Formats: sequence, C-alpha cells, structure tokens
Amino acid sequence: MKKQLFLLFASIFLISCSQNIIRNPMNGEKSDFGITSPSKALFFVENEKIDDDEEKIKTHTKTANEIYSMFGEITDKMMVGRTNAKTFKFTRGKKTWLVDVNKMPKRTAMILFDGLQKPFIEYDSEKYLPLTKQYFAEDLKEKNILKQTIKADTKTTKTIVDSLWTISFVPDKQYASAITYNLKRYYSPAIFGFNSNNCDGTIFTETFTDLKQTKLSYASSVTYANGKITSDEYVRNGEVSGQKRHFSSLGLLDSMVYYSNKEADGKIEFKYLPDRIISRYNKSLSRDEYLLNDKFQISKKISFDARNQTESEQNFFYDNFGRMVKEEYYSSGKKLSTNIFEYEGKEQKRFSKMKVIPSDESYISENTSSIIDGRETFINTMNGKIQSKTISYMNNQCEGKVLMYDGYNAITGVTIQRKIKK
Repeated sequence: MKKQLFLLFASIFLISCSQNIIRNPMNGEKSDFGITSPSKALFFVENEKIDDDEEKIKTHTKTANEIYSMFGEITDKMMVGRTNAKTFKFTRGKKTWLVDVNKMPKRTAMILFDGLQKPFIEYDSEKYLPLTKQYFAEDLKEKNILKQTIKADTKTTKTIVDSLWTISFVPDKQYASAITYNLKRYYSPAIFGFNSNNCDGTIFTETFTDLKQTKLSYASSVTYANGKITSDEYVRNGEVSGQKRHFSSLGLLDSMVYYSNKEADGKIEFKYLPDRIISRYNKSLSRDEYLLNDKFQISKKISFDARNQTESEQNFFYDNFGRMVKEEYYSSGKKLSTNIFEYEGKEQKRFSKMKVIPSDESYISENTSSIIDGRETFINTMNGKIQSKTISYMNNQCEGKVLMYDGYNAITGVTIQRKIKK
C-alpha cells in the first residue's frame, strides 16, 4: 500500500512538473522556436541552471550528433539539432503547446514532436535513439532512399562530366576569336568596367573610403596581357586572395587557379565543344554550361549541381551587330528578372543603359554609362532616384582615379590606379 501511495505521489509530482514545462501559452506569449504540424522536430536542449555529471552531458551531445547525422540538414518538414533556445511552441490544428527548457528538472533532454500529438520530453539519453526510430521510422526510410538517390545521381553526374571531358574537339581561330569575346564579360572584365585603351601590364589599385585617402578599404594588383587578365591579387584586412588564368595558344581560357594567403584554394577547368563551353570547379561536381548559337554567341548559361539538377539559367539575346540586348534570369524554373541593354549608336559596343526589371516589377533599376563634362560616368537609379554615381578620371593607359558618390552626392570612395613599372 505504501509503495502504491509512493508511486501515486511520484506520478502526481511528475505530472505537475510536466504541466509546468509543457503548458498552454498565454495570449501573445512569444517563443524562440515555432513548429506547426505536419512539420516535425527533434530538439536536443540543455538547462544550464542544472548541474550534471560531465560524462552524461557528453553522452547527450554524442547521441544528439549521431541522430542529427541520420537526418542530415534541416528542412521545412523535419527539424533536428542541438540548440540553445529555451522556449518552443508546437502547434497541431487549433492546439498549441509551449515548452520551457528553463523549467526542466534535469540538465539535458530531447524534445520530440511527431506532428500528430502533444510533444514530450525524454531525459534518458539511452532512449533517444530508440524513440527516434519508433516515431520517425518512415522519415528515416525516406532519408535513406534520398541518400541512396543522391549517391547514385552524383555517380551519374561524375560519369557525365568525365565523358564530356573525353570528347575530342580542336577549336579553330574563328571559333576561338568569337568565344574569347563572349566569355570576356564573365572571366576578364575591364577594371571597374570602364573603357581602357591600353591596360597591358600590371595595374596597382587602392580603394579608400574617404576623400583624403587615409582609410584604405582594399588594394589589388591586376596583370593584363593582350587585353586579357592573366592574374589578379586582392588584399583586404591583411588577407591575400587571387586568381591566375592560363590560356591556350589560341587565347582560350584553359583554367583559373584560385589561391588564398599564397595557398592554392581551387581550380576551374574549361572544356570547349562545337555547341557549348563547359566549366567545372575541381572541388565539386557542379558545372556551368554555356550553349552557343550558330554565331558562336552564348545563347544560354545553365548551372548544374552535383546531382545533375539545374540550379539556374540565363538566356541571352543579341541584335544584328552582335550586341547583347536582353538577358533573362531563372532559378528552379522560375523567372527572377530581366536585364535590358541599350546602345547610343551602331558603332558603340558598350551599353549606354542597362535596365533591371524583376519578375514582379516591384522596382526598376537603371545603370547608365555616359560622358558628362568629358568624364565617363556611371549612374545607378532605383525607380528614378539616384542611388550611386561613379566618375572616372582615368587616362587611356588605365591610370588615374575614380570617385564614388552616394545618392546624396557625398563621396563614399576614391580609387587610385597606376601602372607598376617593370
């Protein structure tokens, strides 16, 4: 009888504690996390106010990490992970529960919400895994199938990319000349986008955030050869990064090697085919494909992930003079924005205006390039209001300065360029 009374009182005590930890939220009460069914969650939490054995805390952490690795990254369907959040709201239909970690009687716990019933708390770390497998069997099964699919897709992608690289194709001068011109906007832009008659050699650049040129933002060194950038190096806050470009005998870009603090950090390789150009980054299986039209102009750029799934697309349209007049951006099949390019005359190769229009037309951004008071000037406007202005004082040897202004005509930066003498 005494034993039964003890169990009864213990049950009442635990229920009252549980009700205190898991309760109905008050009107307007906020929480650190909010989960609504059918989304599910597994949160591994700690009440730092409670002391506990160090080994128990390590076991809690180890088990939590093991379960997290079973599910992988967080999705809108399933949230799994350790967190320092203290309050959680779980909602199923019209019913909402609030869990307060600070009221937990033990240091570590797992909060489980399967999206079907009231969340509950488990303090015994040895039960974490069995409970997870019990309540999320179908989710784990889906995850395993997905992992197998990703692995298979990745293997397929590797086969596709390797196969593309084995195709034999020898570009001729006509092909190389057209491709070099079209790829320039991606991989070898003129410094700051300004016209430059003779940038060959090494150009040293310093950008300051004040007119007196005392607050250095960053410095760079860019080397040109025959109108192409062969290398560039940037220094910001003591960190050095850069790229080195390697070209074929026809002037086609073969590879780009990235480095950080003098250490190699990655490499982009290029493959040229009759109907496309392919670039791949050596640290992953993702790639970009530039599709060519019958004039060797890039008509479309498609970015693929490691599973050979399309991440984004760009479509390009040209006028009779070979100049780009429209550019469309897509992501996951959805159109994001359109760029419209305008030119002042038939001989002009650089646009005089670029208009950016998002798909929802929530704003219209315009970038104009013109000669004002003898100076090449770039002006950016948003819905007709000036956002920034850049004025070039460069000579035809790529030396001089550039002044940058905000929408209120205040100086925001000064760039100084000079050639380094050999």
